[in-house]
Amino acid sequence: MDTYYEYLRNYSQELGARIVEMYPPVQGPNDLIAAPIATLLRKPLPAQALTISGLAKHLKTACSVRIVGECGIGKTLMSMGVAHAHADGTPYSTIAMCPPHLVLKWAREVLITVPRVRAFVILCAIEHRAASIGEVFNTVSSQALTLRGYAEAMYRWFEREPRLSFAPFDQWKLGLEKGDAEISWGHIMRSSCVSIEKSRQRLGYSPRFSSLEAIQQSVAALI
Repeated sequence: MDTYYEYLRNYSQELGARIVEMYPPVQGPNDLIAAPIATLLRKPLPAQALTISGLAKHLKTACSVRIVGECGIGKTLMSMGVAHAHADGTPYSTIAMCPPHLVLKWAREVLITVPRVRAFVILCAIEHRAASIGEVFNTVSSQALTLRGYAEAMYRWFEREPRLSFAPFDQWKLGLEKGDAEISWGHIMRSSCVSIEKSRQRLGYSPRFSSLEAIQQSVAALI
């Protein structure tokens, strides 16, 4: 075998069994689905309902959870479902923080998903109300990175010298499953770079993490 892809394909069953043995799932396919899910106005798919139930169950003993998945799997719906299921019938308030272009989408989805809900779009920073009313601010990391920059930095983070090769996307995708290639292209074509100078000047905004620090923290949690 010459590639990770071939290795994972050949030993997927063994690897899957080992992962389940080492990390028993909080929610199994035969476990009961969280009862509050039935009250949602939009019904999650079976896999989404299972995920919501498991995350809500985990939050009984933990202070945070993460939903990780490619575009289109319903992370927004599942996030709402987790908050709703975790509340378990009691009144609750939830704050959703998302990129500016998704704010109204989140508000719309909340209104068509959660019963008897009110959604408020916060358009100003509380501590700088006069400077922020009616304004829109970007709150992202201070510097964008290219894919090459990410790759080289992560090589060095693992104390290795970068060894990269390059190919046009149409050629590179030939080594991927069709679905993986589409997801990769979706991220590449939508990658954005926006300025936070307005946020710095008017709100005193300063990112807590750089782009690399956020990626490294995420990778460290998986190791």
